[in-house]
Amino acid sequence: MYKPTFPNLAQDFIEAVNKFSSIHEAYEILKNHSCKEIKEHDSWNDGLIQRQGEYYFTCNASALIAFEVGVQHNGGIW
Repeated sequence: MYKPTFPNLAQDFIEAVNKFSSIHEAYEILKNHSCKEIKEHDSWNDGLIQRQGEYYFTCNASALIAFEVGVQHNGGIW
């Protein structure tokens, strides 16, 4: 898993002009590393989410949600 240092991430966000730029910067970091992009409207109950997976999705280019699934995950979202 990508573990950026806080000063490096902070600098990326400081250089961002607005929230959309910040979301884009974070999106690029996740896209270029081991995280898998999923779509908000994908069916998450059909095996899309796997144990120890790292995922992210965006919503209207103004929100970015990223998460990691644990070892004990048994499938589905609940």
